[in-house]
Amino acid sequence: MYNTPRELIEAHPEACDGGKAFAKTCATMEELWDKCPMAPWLLWVQQRTRTLDRQAVDAYKSISGADSHYTTAKKVGISPALYIALADRAINAAESISDPKHHAEIFDAEYKTAMQEQADLVRKLIPNPFKQPIQTNKEI
Repeated sequence: MYNTPRELIEAHPEACDGGKAFAKTCATMEELWDKCPMAPWLLWVQQRTRTLDRQAVDAYKSISGADSHYTTAKKVGISPALYIALADRAINAAESISDPKHHAEIFDAEYKTAMQEQADLVRKLIPNPFKQPIQTNKEI
């Protein structure tokens, strides 16, 4: 297992640029899990650290939309269909904006919100696999 997010991304150079940049902002794997803004990144981390909980992933798939995910030998994540649905949500939020710059800002903000909601859903279903148990005075 990896002790830090940096160790994880150094061992997996195939990670996406956004995921690598985010991981570099976290000191611990526990922090990475708690703050990660993207559900696919959480599932990717679980797969690479061998903490993947298939039952929880199946529950997430059923809540977020049947057949909205793909699973291959190398990846578990959000399918293009769900990305399109989240992008459509963002487009709808920004459609009344005529200024292209403002339209892009509204789209980006709504898309980030939708992706954060998906990540929060994953965290509700899958407890932080990197959380260290809190020791009581009796255990010390």
